[in-house]
Amino acid sequence: MHKFYIAMGDLRDKKYEKAANGFYEFIFDDEFKNNVDKAIKELEGNGKLQLSIQELTELHEKAKKYFENKINNLVAEAYFDLGVISIFTNQKEYNPRYTKNKYLDKAFELSKNIDILKKLGIVYGKHDNKKSSKCFEKIQQINPNDKKN
Repeated sequence: MHKFYIAMGDLRDKKYEKAANGFYEFIFDDEFKNNVDKAIKELEGNGKLQLSIQELTELHEKAKKYFENKINNLVAEAYFDLGVISIFTNQKEYNPRYTKNKYLDKAFELSKNIDILKKLGIVYGKHDNKKSSKCFEKIQQINPNDKKN
């Protein structure tokens, strides 16, 4: 049960990846199988964790939001990379001379990552100041205190 308690603590501390790894280790080591009733009681509030269904739901929602953002940012980064490559492989429909690059546009749509948005702003700035401005506006929405952009 030790790994279970550590993983729950990591979840509460918003260390989502560490929590997920801890829960995996708990399951992998057969601790879950051997202590399934005890683990369920802990989650139901009958043990020392004493978490309500509402608290468990909130922890789940926070972790879900974290991983959805991580997925979107990873996908956005991949779209950005593909968009930049498409510029230099001279694919007419993706070339910035034509201000249409569906990969870069998708990266903009998905990203909440300031570094990716800054890179997009620079790339767009070479050919489309309107799109470039939108990148920096989005950065300001995400982090109003960021004055370096």
